[in-house]
Amino acid sequence: NHTTTQPQVLKKLNSCQRIPFSIVPPPPSSEAMSEKIRNLTIAAQVDAGKTTLTDSLMKNEGLISAKKSGDQRSTDTMKQEQERGITIKSMGVSVKHKGHVINVIDSPGHVDFSSEVTAAVRVTDGVVILIDVIDGVMVQTENVIRQAIADKVRPVLVINKCDRVIRELNKTPEEIYDLLCKDIAEVNGFLHQFEDKYLGDLTIDAIKGNVAFGSAYHGWMFRVQDMAEFYAPKLGKTLEETVKFLWKKKNFCKMVLTPIITIYNLVEEGKFKDASQLLDKIKVPHGDVGKEGLKAKDVTRILLGSWLPAGPSVLTMIVDKLPSPQEAQKYRAEYLYPCGALDNFDEDDEEEEEEEEAKQGDGEEGDEAGEGKKISDGDAAIDKENEAVLEAIRNCDPDGPLVMYVSKMIPDATCTRFYAFGRIFSGSLTSGQKVVVIDADYNPKDPSKKARTVSAQQVVTVMAGKMQPVDKVLAGNTCGIMGLDKSILKTATIVSSKLHYPIRDMKFVVAPVVRVAIAPKNDSDLAKFKVGVRKLKMWDPLLEVEIDEKSGETIVAGAGELQVEVSITQLQTEFCKGVEIVQKEPVVNYCETIVEELIKPALAKSTNKHNRLYMTAAPIPDELVVEIEEKDVVPNPRDLKLQARHLHSKYGLNRDFFGSKRLWGFGPTDTSGNILIDATSSVAYMNESKGNVMPGFNTATAEGPLCGEPVRAVMFNIVDAKLHSDSVHRGADQLSPTTRRAVHAAMMLAGVRLVEPMFLACITVPQDNVGPVYSILSGRRAEIMGEKIAEGSNTVEVRAHLPVSESFGFDSQLKAETSGRALPQCTFSHWRIMPEDPLEEGSRTNIIALAIRKRKKMKADVPNVADFVERL
Repeated sequence: NHTTTQPQVLKKLNSCQRIPFSIVPPPPSSEAMSEKIRNLTIAAQVDAGKTTLTDSLMKNEGLISAKKSGDQRSTDTMKQEQERGITIKSMGVSVKHKGHVINVIDSPGHVDFSSEVTAAVRVTDGVVILIDVIDGVMVQTENVIRQAIADKVRPVLVINKCDRVIRELNKTPEEIYDLLCKDIAEVNGFLHQFEDKYLGDLTIDAIKGNVAFGSAYHGWMFRVQDMAEFYAPKLGKTLEETVKFLWKKKNFCKMVLTPIITIYNLVEEGKFKDASQLLDKIKVPHGDVGKEGLKAKDVTRILLGSWLPAGPSVLTMIVDKLPSPQEAQKYRAEYLYPCGALDNFDEDDEEEEEEEEAKQGDGEEGDEAGEGKKISDGDAAIDKENEAVLEAIRNCDPDGPLVMYVSKMIPDATCTRFYAFGRIFSGSLTSGQKVVVIDADYNPKDPSKKARTVSAQQVVTVMAGKMQPVDKVLAGNTCGIMGLDKSILKTATIVSSKLHYPIRDMKFVVAPVVRVAIAPKNDSDLAKFKVGVRKLKMWDPLLEVEIDEKSGETIVAGAGELQVEVSITQLQTEFCKGVEIVQKEPVVNYCETIVEELIKPALAKSTNKHNRLYMTAAPIPDELVVEIEEKDVVPNPRDLKLQARHLHSKYGLNRDFFGSKRLWGFGPTDTSGNILIDATSSVAYMNESKGNVMPGFNTATAEGPLCGEPVRAVMFNIVDAKLHSDSVHRGADQLSPTTRRAVHAAMMLAGVRLVEPMFLACITVPQDNVGPVYSILSGRRAEIMGEKIAEGSNTVEVRAHLPVSESFGFDSQLKAETSGRALPQCTFSHWRIMPEDPLEEGSRTNIIALAIRKRKKMKADVPNVADFVERL
């Protein structure tokens, strides 16, 4: 329970081997102990060595044997992970170092499972970015850095696989030093693209001590500070002087790299005794290398692992350079808990706008954006309450109001129930406590948004896959909760009052753009199948599972082919055991948009002929769509004036249209990039009709006119209307269908187009095999962006934008035509408007639209403009 002493905690830690999202039972003294906690994620490109590094940290704690370290892959606990040889779900271990409890989460490296990285980063305060010394910064490295900076999570760097430049490339010490400096510069070059006033200077610097070098596979790592501690007494210098002395190229090559290279060379030549004598000369104790049956890798691990053990070096860097929960929440609080306000707008833009208003002398009097100034007494009380909540989060206050973010749901051992896993940012949580569950779009000032009051039946720590009940968990810690799986599907915020706002929802760097239809082979298994499908929804933060109402099929949508394949396998083997599942070929999500601004309004009349809507449409910038999707721009902001000012300053949008009465909403959801504006003037009954118009708008944007795909990046303006004076004749049954027809008519008149999702494809391949790669990309409509040659090797990284629709079979074709030498990674990049007119018979987009309509069992022909246009 929460009074567990530190020795007892460590005894428990020593008895465990694998801890999914592991946590330590909360300490008795929250402030003192929160300073002694580090929560971090290890993240990197696939095969960079994350799981192997985690093994090294576990070896340091004695959780696995030295013999198995580097080979065991202790955190890959799923059967599929073991069979496929990759990490699929984030897993963690808890270790002790220098009086600190360090919770380490090993995250997946494959881009298809980036949502697991996002979920891990949200509940941690630091990230260890791991790179291969030869490959340097890869596409997933960039994704990891983006996620970390977005969540205000501080990075440190580990340059791994340094044995490769010695054993494979036979580099000289000078060449290795240059390569290490190049890797650091490459990481810094990407980090410096992200200025963050909260995180401050993020520069990776060997002298600062936030970078380690080594080989996790052979169990050795070091920072320049570690070498300085070794050499300082011999040199008669201070530690600080020695660090600067050693990082000079000549000294680093002679005193650091040369001994390491010499040991490798001697061991490779079978001269184990000579290698051990080298350490004897510098008085480094080590294990016996004369035992029979030892292989070269075993001797290397014994010798270099004795001199430069990986665990202590990396763990010391974590303790020294990554923040505690108490420290991190001081600068993460405003981002994580925006209190319903928009805090991402440029203050300089705001100042410029105020100056402009002062010059014009309008002061925005009468401007509906000024409604943001009018705050009711009830709203003022809510604002005051949430200011106190924000302060409690900032202080990581265990006595403050409860605020916990659930980042993922974890199935129990039987896969029948799920634990809500997350981190407590304020307050404390006890078993049996009544809590309030709120979704990401919850607003205490909006009566339409509902909260659920439920009981946290059992609070648990997750230790080696076993849920261990505890009495109480304090702020700064993570925990699991049993009893919330009927109230939470994927993520949520748990609070102590319905007056509180939710924690900001996570931002994923990938999108579920690959879809596969599945169904049980036997109708008798349908009930069991439906239960399993709901579990699958909960199992992954990103994965979308939905019923296609037109076809009746169950659609699984993921970031790529691999994620969908893994998810369906999980459904069949764990969530629907005994149910045979059939699946169709994967398909792609498209969107519909427009390419022209419609000036002359489209007309739609209600079926009773008593109501008319006149609507125009215009494309909106993709950057604004992203702001809406990421909830930086919202339908009901706390400060209407600030949001209107931002939209005017950045996008030139009319501020008058973004007050509460003009901005009717986004559709089909509050995070969808389509806007409906009331741009009418002196039209009676407009505000009263909003509730009947919005459902039609949401329906219309959920299924566009071309082939029923979602609408993207369009702003619709109701510029005029005629509404019946009797509300009976302008109800939802009349106005919703009318709105739908008006939206679709406006799109057809404004040049409707299909929008396709694009992957960023990064292919690592030997230079001799580059030719087939370019040929394959060209045949799949890819846009070549360029290539990067890995320093000192014959490996090339080719980057291209590849249509997701062209990605099926891409991996297997590459491997077939390069004899397995090409390694592709595809991650979602952006949406691209397809230039072909879908209304032109035989065009590429026309063929695609017809195929989608056929799959959805819609009317066979693509519609034309005349099908939607009405006349007076």
